[in-house]
Amino acid sequence: MSAQSLFRVQVLQHTGGDPLGSVLVSRTPFFALWTVLALVFIVAGLVFVLRVPLNQSVVARGHLAPSQGAVKVLSPSAGTVSGVYVREGQVVHEGQQLATIRQPVFDASGEAGVDEGLRQLQEELQRQRNREALVRQESALRRSSLESRWQAGEEELALLHAQHGLLTQRQALAEAELARQSVLYRQGDIAQARLDQTRDALLQIEQSAVSLQYEIARQESGRAALQHEIRQLPAQRERELLEVAGAIARVHEREQQLRRDSEFSLMAPADGIVNNLLLQRGAAVDARVPFLDILPGGAVLEARLYLPSRALGELAPGQTVLLALDAYPARQYGYFSARVESLANTAVDPREHLLPVDIREPVYLLRARPLNVESERITLRAGMQFTAHIVTGRQTLFARMVSPLRSIGGRLWG
Repeated sequence: MSAQSLFRVQVLQHTGGDPLGSVLVSRTPFFALWTVLALVFIVAGLVFVLRVPLNQSVVARGHLAPSQGAVKVLSPSAGTVSGVYVREGQVVHEGQQLATIRQPVFDASGEAGVDEGLRQLQEELQRQRNREALVRQESALRRSSLESRWQAGEEELALLHAQHGLLTQRQALAEAELARQSVLYRQGDIAQARLDQTRDALLQIEQSAVSLQYEIARQESGRAALQHEIRQLPAQRERELLEVAGAIARVHEREQQLRRDSEFSLMAPADGIVNNLLLQRGAAVDARVPFLDILPGGAVLEARLYLPSRALGELAPGQTVLLALDAYPARQYGYFSARVESLANTAVDPREHLLPVDIREPVYLLRARPLNVESERITLRAGMQFTAHIVTGRQTLFARMVSPLRSIGGRLWG
């Protein structure tokens, strides 16, 4: 048999049982390594799903508040701030005046009458002040006029005295002439008519002297009256000024009474530190909104969480909750731990109570104490809000996956 025929026969015999031929697989070490790793990952995944428990958590909102509670100072009625006597962060004592609030006062017609009344009082006050200035001015003018009349009277009196002196001299001359003519008449040197004429001239001079003396007396009387009037001027002016001052005082009293009727003071109800002072002079005050808060001195901040009923679960005092403060993002500062202090037994309905966070379902109040939170970078303040992550249970991933099936089975087969 030739080599060529032998090759053909053997090949045909070898492949007679497998018309498609045989497959040879080459297994490298790299392939084996990947196979082992895949098996390890599969086993680890099964262990994680079946054995590793996962935390079940509920998210709740809350805020920081003093442990002793902040005292909210409310205005008894609406109005306008007329004065603020404290500042943010100031320490105040019980009974200290915090602010004054002006409330609207209405007249009989229902119109606000305080402003109109104050305006009328201001007009009356201005009139009284004008009257006071007029009294002073009139007093000065009257004194000046009287002093001028006094000066003129002095000059006229001096002239009258001078005239009286001349008349006295003329009277002396006339008397001497009458005496000389009387001697001549007795001697027969002059006639009776000449003597009578001289006597008549003397009588006229005497009559003028009497009239002049009367005028001098009248001038001196007027001088005394002027002097008395000048002396009375200060007292008269003071009397008129006192009347004006009394009228001004009555106007001020009415103004103060009107302001007292329309204003009241807010007093500190307790010792503490002023907080949340947002209103200033001229701002409108709502009786439903706190004017400010007073934080007790030395109060410790606590976290107040508002939990829905589904978050109660295994929650108990002493448990730790994680807080993510809005002011300090968790991505940068991480979570802050707080220890549960107490948990309310009754729910709070947000429709019946004013809560500081936005909640639309009944919640339970939880109080927790932050644990070593404050540092140089972090400072806690009352009113800061946060999001709390509360662990309510632990369950494996497999149990979580099959729990819907269990609930369905329970409903179907009891």
